[in-house]
Amino acid sequence: YESGFNHLGILDYSDFPLQYGFLLGAGAVVGDLWKSYLKRKEKIKEGDPWVPMDQLGYVLGALLFSFWYYVPYADLVLVLMIVSFVLHLGISYAGSLMGMRETKW
Repeated sequence: YESGFNHLGILDYSDFPLQYGFLLGAGAVVGDLWKSYLKRKEKIKEGDPWVPMDQLGYVLGALLFSFWYYVPYADLVLVLMIVSFVLHLGISYAGSLMGMRETKW
């Protein structure tokens, strides 16, 4: 960031404390655990797709945990959720085409 690529960033993270990164990571893990718990409560088999929660559980968890330090604008949250959803589906589908995944989503 300090080497000249700062014009490519959406946010300047240099002002954020180290705890912000920890909260983003912990929130992503907790969001994924929460999604898995709800998936079992809905009696969805392990490994079966649950669109869109499979793609967005970790994003929602990271956002919720990080609200202590930064509350992003609604348009940024929307873009983050759309990009995460599309990338997750695309990469999963590519993995299934290469034989690395059994399910497409």
